[in-house]
Amino acid sequence: MKEKRGALTYVLIAVIALLFIFMLILCGLYLDLIVNGLSSSLPSLPENDKWILSNRDYASYSSANDLISPAFLGFKRQDGTMASAVYNESARKQLTGVLYDYIGVLFSADPIKVEYRTDDDKRALLNGIYSSDKYFFASFYEELPSAVFMPCISSGRTEEYGGEPFFVKYMFVLADSENNIYAYCIDGDSEAVLLYPYEKTPYNDSSLAAYNDVRGFSGFEFVSETAPVAVFTDSFDVDSVLIAPTSLFYKYDISDENTGNLLNVLDFNTNMVKVLKSRDDSTISFVENGKELYIVSDEGRFDYNGYDEGIHLSKFLKYYPQSASGYTFSDKVLAVKYLLNSFDRLIVGGDALPALTSVTYSDDSVIFRLKYFFNGILLTDSDYDISVEIDENAIKRIEIDGLFCDRGTLKKPSLPEKMAISVMNSAENAEYYAIFKIEQSTNQVSLVWAEKVRGEN
Repeated sequence: MKEKRGALTYVLIAVIALLFIFMLILCGLYLDLIVNGLSSSLPSLPENDKWILSNRDYASYSSANDLISPAFLGFKRQDGTMASAVYNESARKQLTGVLYDYIGVLFSADPIKVEYRTDDDKRALLNGIYSSDKYFFASFYEELPSAVFMPCISSGRTEEYGGEPFFVKYMFVLADSENNIYAYCIDGDSEAVLLYPYEKTPYNDSSLAAYNDVRGFSGFEFVSETAPVAVFTDSFDVDSVLIAPTSLFYKYDISDENTGNLLNVLDFNTNMVKVLKSRDDSTISFVENGKELYIVSDEGRFDYNGYDEGIHLSKFLKYYPQSASGYTFSDKVLAVKYLLNSFDRLIVGGDALPALTSVTYSDDSVIFRLKYFFNGILLTDSDYDISVEIDENAIKRIEIDGLFCDRGTLKKPSLPEKMAISVMNSAENAEYYAIFKIEQSTNQVSLVWAEKVRGEN
């Protein structure tokens, strides 16, 4: 009997020792996982399939925020009067809706390049447009490639633009002899293409006639012979704004809800992130396998680098590439749109929205650059405020100069733009825009008129 008890005791001791060893191994693996951020030894889930298991909703409610913001919107009526939307949300929304309706029809057409023999031919084209009975006019802060327009303004997937590429800085929509629309799109060098849509669409000026003498609109005129540079001729009121740095709203800590939401959008696993801070907390890095979010806290600057795989576009698009070559250009534009709509507005402008100002290429990547606009008014004088770099299937880098713009309750008067530029020593190829400036002594924000040379960022 004693021998059986002794054997049972040895068995229990062996089991306890074995369990103890297993416990030590598991504790070691857990500590290694926390400290070094090692991944599971199980096969990794393909990037294409990760979004299927995600329950997070990436702010699809705000996907209607478009990625283009016209710098100027105006029209000429049959009676010869001209009106433009000033920096007023309601007025701009009405004319932007008209522009988008036209774009949806016009950009399905094959462009016809306008051939010039001399510079006088360019002036003759503009003078002919100006003398038309009626037209709708839009201009943009920088010229944009034709392929971005449809995905920028759509609420979902669009067909890839298949026509000959061209650039758009200025756009005139006119009526032909049968009152159907056609358009001239003019780039920063005054080169033009003609668009005749396949689908005949009437030029509808009845709605534009209703804007006569309505608040939010001003008269305008063109002030250059070589490009359709338009300026306001009347004074008007603009909304006051408060511009605040993003750092006021972020603790840059894993326990901070805003910081956690930011990391989730950038596809970090907050349970595995390592946090590295400078001695004075002026810079912070969130690091996980093959990616880093570097933050300059006092400047509110965010730099994301996906050194290895980046953020797969299926996270935002919710569909796979349709070909072996990866996602199309339209897919990538749409991904930028969904990405920016996924960020908290405290980071990317608040009541001001980021709008696309340039598209460039670097090796196998396409780089989208954007600036903040509040009802058409610039918030900064930087070359760009946001940059997103995308390769075939993933977002590889994001740069954001974060700020928050809040609409005020007061109205502030503005001098007529034409009067303001009359005191500027402008070059022939100058153009003009509005920007908010902060008075350092009073911390008040006011609108000022500024100029730049066309073709220079």
